[in-house]
Amino acid sequence: MTTTQTTELTKEKIQKAVNVIIDKMPPTNSLHRQVLAAFRDENYVEVKKLAAFHPTDKYAQAISYLGGAFNPQAISSGNTFTILAESARNVGHLVGDRIVQDIGAEIAEVLG
Repeated sequence: MTTTQTTELTKEKIQKAVNVIIDKMPPTNSLHRQVLAAFRDENYVEVKKLAAFHPTDKYAQAISYLGGAFNPQAISSGNTFTILAESARNVGHLVGDRIVQDIGAEIAEVLG
């Protein structure tokens, strides 16, 4: 017997996926806190504006994708999956950058 897993996207499921992403990258500066506050207030235009003003900030970029995940058209077209994947990739870059910075700081401490 073959079972089919339902992939119906609900706002609750999307919110859980968004929470997974946000939980992997705690904010580390005032810009990040501002981006997260705007996101939590559902002010997605402000989030995208902040991301545009800081185009190299991976945190802002990752969060900027997430508001679109709730868009009914994105849900019905399956684009929500792409949005979540793009955000997750930015989190991966952010985490990698943070690890490299930590390693550099430790090396400086050891050798400095």
